[in-house]
Amino acid sequence: MHPESPPVLPARPCYVMTMELQKLTCFGKTDGPGSQTHAVFSAMATAKALGFEYVHTPFERMEHHADPAGWEAFMGFSKYIRARRGELCPFEYALWQSCEAGNTYFAPHFHNITESDPGLYFGRIVEQLRYDYFEGKASQPRDVIAVHVRRGDIMYASQDRIITDDEYLSTIGSVRTAMALPVHIYTDGTLEDMARFTERGYQIHSCESVYQTFQDLVLANVLIISVSSLSHCAGILNRGRVVKPITRATVGHKILDTWEVR
Repeated sequence: MHPESPPVLPARPCYVMTMELQKLTCFGKTDGPGSQTHAVFSAMATAKALGFEYVHTPFERMEHHADPAGWEAFMGFSKYIRARRGELCPFEYALWQSCEAGNTYFAPHFHNITESDPGLYFGRIVEQLRYDYFEGKASQPRDVIAVHVRRGDIMYASQDRIITDDEYLSTIGSVRTAMALPVHIYTDGTLEDMARFTERGYQIHSCESVYQTFQDLVLANVLIISVSSLSHCAGILNRGRVVKPITRATVGHKILDTWEVR
């Protein structure tokens, strides 16, 4: 469905406006709320860039004890659910200009497009994502450094996805030299896993609600992300500083140009 090499989007995509736009959607993923949210963000950003309309396909299943319909409402995706008309067709980037008006084009995600140009998340689309998310929620930033320390299931995965305690602590120390804010650690690990953070007086939030965790990451004045779509999406919505630790971990999504690595 996707080209073998990352595509390069035209700077000013040319398309013919019609009475009914081509539609773009994503579906087929059944993993956690972060990964499925990231897929939707990639579809919305791609639709905006190509002049398509994003339509939301309801989530079917979701890991980490998240309710699919509840998460859709929480993120503001429900408003994009539409009755499907026209044909449902697999999306091929190389043929996007021949997509027919009224048809809906799909893929599990569009990361191959958004990661070829992370700037697609800037401008109007990020403001739309924030508007959808913050509608009906508190939006006042919190004077904290929020750190997403992913443990749990990732500890059984490849080691190239794990940011070590030492790497997190180095990044926290670097950030705190300029901003002496309280540090809150959000993790799916145990309190025993967080011993090195606890001994430094950092507040630990272990295995809390994914809804509250995500909200806290979004509102933090400084967000230190992990190799995780959950904190990556929180970073896209966050209006403060977003920092990725310097790490030996080699797997992960490309960060936005405005984010820091330290």
